[in-house]
Amino acid sequence: MDGTFRLATAGAELVCSEVGCGPAVVLLHAGGERRGVWAPVARRLAVAGFRAVTVDQRGHGDTGGVGSRLEDLVADACALIEDLGVPVLLVGSSLGGFYATVLAERWGCKAVVMNPAVDPARDLVRYIGEQQAFHDPAQRFVFHAA
Repeated sequence: MDGTFRLATAGAELVCSEVGCGPAVVLLHAGGERRGVWAPVARRLAVAGFRAVTVDQRGHGDTGGVGSRLEDLVADACALIEDLGVPVLLVGSSLGGFYATVLAERWGCKAVVMNPAVDPARDLVRYIGEQQAFHDPAQRFVFHAA
């Protein structure tokens, strides 16, 4: 699956992109950024056999809506997870990492919080591939720094 899709939530219409097929990895950007910041990572994940999904958070990039209250961001991401209908690995940087942990707790899925100083296109793909992030029940939250 490759392309852009829209998802209506309470108060916003999220603009999302996806590339690849396989286990879903949802990439959540930092405040003030947009989904395109994750494009190099998404392409690497797709090559590695994953379905990478990026989203312009409410009030960012191509997504409308106002405000960035944590409750709204979490509700929007919950709607995305429900729409995907599959287990997901959440990956976030900065603000995206913060609410990835909130989502992981709520949904029982795994969150990887990236330090903006790391090379996510290299380090994240290696982590997911080598550590089998989807299948390691011992650790729900991973904080990855350079």
